[in-house]
Amino acid sequence: RRVRASVHGARATRLAEMMALGLPVPPGAALSFECVRALAEGGPMPELPLLAMPGRLFSLRCSPELREWGGPSAILNLGVAASTLPALSAAIGAAQARELYRRLIPTYAHAVHGVDPEGFEALSRAHKTRGGPARVGDPDALDVLLAEMLALFEAEAEVAFPQQPRDQLEGAARALARAWNSPSARILRAAK
Repeated sequence: RRVRASVHGARATRLAEMMALGLPVPPGAALSFECVRALAEGGPMPELPLLAMPGRLFSLRCSPELREWGGPSAILNLGVAASTLPALSAAIGAAQARELYRRLIPTYAHAVHGVDPEGFEALSRAHKTRGGPARVGDPDALDVLLAEMLALFEAEAEVAFPQQPRDQLEGAARALARAWNSPSARILRAAK
């Protein structure tokens, strides 16, 4: 089906145009506004063929018709989990893979569960202080930090961090769909 701004949003339309021109654009999927409304109301998550590609990371980017919609613009690094760390480590390095995981946990916690990111930032600061500059990129030290962050996530969100890429993507998609109807987003759209 053709991607149109009135159905899929401005960003999705621009990406489809770049793909049609042959520019290097990572594979993706555009969800219609109708699908997003259904997700916000608890409807089913559509099947996305991209999720069948093992070892892939995903970005979920909002594509409103108008830029100033009042919600978060993106959630990056979806798909990083304990089960995907070995393959990701082989592809980009152990420390770099763990760093992506470290970034995803607080972003997901805030966007999906409304958890204040300050606790995660405090853990990261304490980790750097404990380990010193030589240990900041050490995979073993990052594993300790990740364990602490996952425990904090579970304590604050009252659920375990999702370890399947599909579950992460669905949780993020539903959260961004609900954000469309948040008071601040509605006020900003009305003001525009």
